[in-house]
Amino acid sequence: MSAYRSGPDGAGASDGGVVDQIVRQFADRYAFVRELVQNAVDAGASSVRVVIDDAGPSPVVRVEDDGAGMTLDIIQGPLLTLFSSSKEGQKGKIGRYGVGFMSVFALEPSHVLVETWRKEGSYVVEIGKDHGFEVREGAKRKGSGTHVSMVLEPGKEDRAELSARVLGAARRWCRHVAKPVTVVLPDGEHTVNQKLTLRAPVVVEAKEGGIHALVGCVAGTELMPGDESLEGTGAFAGFYAHGLTLLETTAPPTAIPGVRFKVACADLAHTISRDDVKRDAAFDRAMRVVHRLVRKELLPALEREQATAARSAARTPDAFATAAPVFAAAVAVLKPADVRVPLIEPFRGEPTISLARALKLQEEGRLYSATEPGPLSAELAARGAAIVRVEPGAGPRTSAMLQVLGLAGLPKPEAHLALLATKKPSSREQLLIEQIGSIFGRLGVPLKDVVLASVDEGRSEPSGLLLGPASDGRWIVPEARKHRGPPTLVLKNSHPAVRRAVTASKGRSATALLARLLLVEAFGPITEARSDALLDLAIEVGP
Repeated sequence: MSAYRSGPDGAGASDGGVVDQIVRQFADRYAFVRELVQNAVDAGASSVRVVIDDAGPSPVVRVEDDGAGMTLDIIQGPLLTLFSSSKEGQKGKIGRYGVGFMSVFALEPSHVLVETWRKEGSYVVEIGKDHGFEVREGAKRKGSGTHVSMVLEPGKEDRAELSARVLGAARRWCRHVAKPVTVVLPDGEHTVNQKLTLRAPVVVEAKEGGIHALVGCVAGTELMPGDESLEGTGAFAGFYAHGLTLLETTAPPTAIPGVRFKVACADLAHTISRDDVKRDAAFDRAMRVVHRLVRKELLPALEREQATAARSAARTPDAFATAAPVFAAAVAVLKPADVRVPLIEPFRGEPTISLARALKLQEEGRLYSATEPGPLSAELAARGAAIVRVEPGAGPRTSAMLQVLGLAGLPKPEAHLALLATKKPSSREQLLIEQIGSIFGRLGVPLKDVVLASVDEGRSEPSGLLLGPASDGRWIVPEARKHRGPPTLVLKNSHPAVRRAVTASKGRSATALLARLLLVEAFGPITEARSDALLDLAIEVGP
């Protein structure tokens, strides 16, 4: 065929004012990426490449596909006639050549080159800056496909920004396309495809009637790792057809407060302005699915997921690191009775308790936190306390777990308590026990018993303590100081003063000095009478 032309003076010339108006409707200058990928998908392409060639003085942005290509009739009609489309009325086709193709002029190229081929023939369309065009035959090629090249004015676009913006547009508009979409930049190739997923701590999903809906909660999303630049962390609504983005918004009423969702359906369509999803029957059907998931499935799923995460955190110290968003979502959305708290020791046979019970135990002074189980935590649990498991290395004020649960500052048992357990004394230790008991009796201090004990866990500074009855030979200090009747004097086996008295027990003078120390620790400054009595005892027994 002979080349034919249409220009400003030709009958086929486009009205520049109309084209300019159409181009201005694209709020994103790089929306041509979406429009040309959309055309490629509609043409049955198995893959699409978006290439930036900046080797020459004029940068070229080219979109390549291996779809069906275009016949001369399509070129002369739908491609080059405004508001005419071969996809009108075809189910599953979401583009319009006339409107969508005009987006290639948003970057104000010096000219646009369309190369298309198929079995019937190969054609080249060159469209100038004045929107006049020339159509000519192209070289024969195997297979089929279309390349659309925008040749930019030298020096008009910053080349680094051009690359970044094209890649960003492909990720924004085309990331959920099922066919491979690759952006080829001077620094290498970038695949933009992502599975249709939703960034939220807990997601419920439905696939029905051609609709694929994903719904999650906003709370906890801010704690999730990964890139939040495209979808943010607040309320979010996304609509997609054939994987192409029709609309992503955070604004009500389309976005639902406290909810994040995506919905994909081949029947969804753009508005004529290309900046919104059409509110039609397909949109209404999709939103009914979304609202049903929000009303009936999201909260039960969050409750189940958080309970599972709490049980996992109770078993594995590091589990909370990945489950933090789920905990945050549960605390923000569920009732305290429905939020589970992981424990380091079972409470009434269960590895978790409700947040409501945890708060009650905290009021009663029976809630603690720990990173690892130990004798003290086991003893506390046996006595009806609960010990929340926190992440390794975390303190009461630095634990993300406690902050999320609203329990920041929950004390560690070993920082405030000590577990003492009776120890079978040696012969020398038994002699010391008897001597101390005798001295306290002669000083008029009634004792139920004198025993030797070791500190299994925690901190306890005094050499001895006056304590109430033991539980299976164990005391938790300082709680055990609350008692009625004569106390038991518990000597700490490891205390230096006790060890010195054991070593020197045959002389008893060291025993009298230990007795003096015990009295001061128990009652404060001793009376002059007791001081004299202790001196008499020391002199009486001799060194």
